[in-house]
Amino acid sequence: MATDCRNSSAPTRGDHEGARRELTRLRQQNPDRLHYPLNLARLELERNQPARALALYEELLELNPGNVTVTRAYAAALLSHDEPARARKLLTSLIQRGENRQPELYRLLAEAAGKEGRRRESHEATAEYYYLNGQTHAAIDQLELALQVPGLEFYDNARISARLHTFKNEARQEDAR
Repeated sequence: MATDCRNSSAPTRGDHEGARRELTRLRQQNPDRLHYPLNLARLELERNQPARALALYEELLELNPGNVTVTRAYAAALLSHDEPARARKLLTSLIQRGENRQPELYRLLAEAAGKEGRRRESHEATAEYYYLNGQTHAAIDQLELALQVPGLEFYDNARISARLHTFKNEARQEDAR
């Protein structure tokens, strides 16, 4: 049964409290539909209620572990509320599963790492973001910057160098076309 919120009791534009009540009602009626609690969390952020919003995102992630939409929204909320370490851990965990190679996840990871002062990780994530958006040369530039970060460990150097080699080979193929 489809739920229609276009009735006379529906909230009007700018009516955050009415929208919150309506989204809460819809969420209760449709507990399996993610978009109601996601929109409720976004609304809580708009209402300057970050604690409520972050708690909603955390609850959603517990109920839907590994969900890309929930993770992306939660990470963005964490970043906008000065919690880059939590956002980075959340995104790294999802990305390391290897199932989700979405550019936006890497963009958010780069931002989180950058806010924490983790330059190497930020450059690596930015490289993946560029690569996934078809910007192989920009990705190469980012990996070269990552290799210049002081204190780079042997394993990180080898991993980044291998990825750089892959990107350079692909760039040569792209340029030859």
